[in-house]
Amino acid sequence: MRNHIRKLEEWNIIFVERERDWETKKFKNNIYYLLDRSEWKKPEATDALGKPRASHDTNQRQITTKNQRHQLPNKNTKVEVNTLKKTQIASANADAVWRLEDKLKEMFSAHRRDIHIIALYYKHKKFRFENGDQLSSGIKRDLRAAGMLKGYDDNRITAVMQWLDENAEFKWSLETIHKYINENLEKMTTRTERVVKI
Repeated sequence: MRNHIRKLEEWNIIFVERERDWETKKFKNNIYYLLDRSEWKKPEATDALGKPRASHDTNQRQITTKNQRHQLPNKNTKVEVNTLKKTQIASANADAVWRLEDKLKEMFSAHRRDIHIIALYYKHKKFRFENGDQLSSGIKRDLRAAGMLKGYDDNRITAVMQWLDENAEFKWSLETIHKYINENLEKMTTRTERVVKI
């Protein structure tokens, strides 16, 4: 069972959050999150000894490419170069299609409250993730802290973030928001008294 779960983690299909009892310092339960299908990694095919093996499609592609190479005369090098350039341009266009703004909209409309909170935090902090892998890593890192804030509404979370912007002299995170979420921020400090991380 553990091996199967580890495989699902490796393939980026699930994210496992391990709950800890902070008094005894022991792990209690695991919470399993199903990640977005667009982030899943395709598992490699293996032989009987567990070594990676090429799929039938890959072998067929290699044979076809080899045959095509033999059929092309030496004079057609320009054709290969042009094809390579077109492939690179297509790849660059595919990367350009990924937009953080679109992903944040999806996160805001998600049914999961913790994902919505993470989107609120990323938008406020103006994080600039460049691709899906970076965003996925960020979400994994922030799931636990966002889970602790699920009972609070957006207005309260936003108010704490704005207060931290004005008063905190350190780099704050979702965990910091949870630390201050129940405080009376107006009484804690004035704008002239800055909060320093201890």
